Amino acid sequence: MPRYGRVENSVTGDEAELVLERLRVLYAAEVGMTDRWLGKLLESVRRLDHERETVIVLVRKSFCSLREARAWRARARVDLSLGRLDAPSKLMLAEAAERWLSEARAGVVRTRSGDRYKPSALRSYDQALRARLLPRFGAKRLSALSRPMLQQLVDELVGQGCAPSTVHNAVLPLRAIYRRALQPAETMWLCRYSGMHPE
Repeated sequence: MPRYGRVENSVTGDEAELVLERLRVLYAAEVGMTDRWLGKLLESVRRLDHERETVIVLVRKSFCSLREARAWRARARVDLSLGRLDAPSKLMLAEAAERWLSEARAGVVRTRSGDRYKPSALRSYDQALRARLLPRFGAKRLSALSRPMLQQLVDELVGQGCAPSTVHNAVLPLRAIYRRALQPAETMWLCRYSGMHPE
């Protein structure tokens, strides 16, 4: 197990400054490497045209060893598949939706291409939120919504005979809201929400 503490407790004088400088350089290198590979991941998602069906969540967590990190990842995958892995957000969907709509109408929030949302698109998002999403999930924290919950809604809409485009449009606002509202949490994973976009 690594020892944690102030550098001055382990080394002194000029040696301490050398150790601190090395730590700064290593940290800057790790940040640069992470930024570079995250950029490559995002470019690949864009190039493969998976943006509409992909959610990327960045989460912060650090480990003492690779073994500990792998064990956490294995547990997290199980929790994620069971809908038990939450990002630490206190923001309710109703509040996030209202904020998103307000900012989109003002032109603060834009489409992925940088354009303002068209009034017809905003009306469609607003209608889907008020008719399908907010009555059911409005009082839930963003981090409490899970894929199984959304899949249940999709299944119910399909069972009611809704057209695939209606089902797609019913959950479409969530992607935009989450893209705007979610902050980095404990690690990074990539989820394909294929069940949310039936064809």
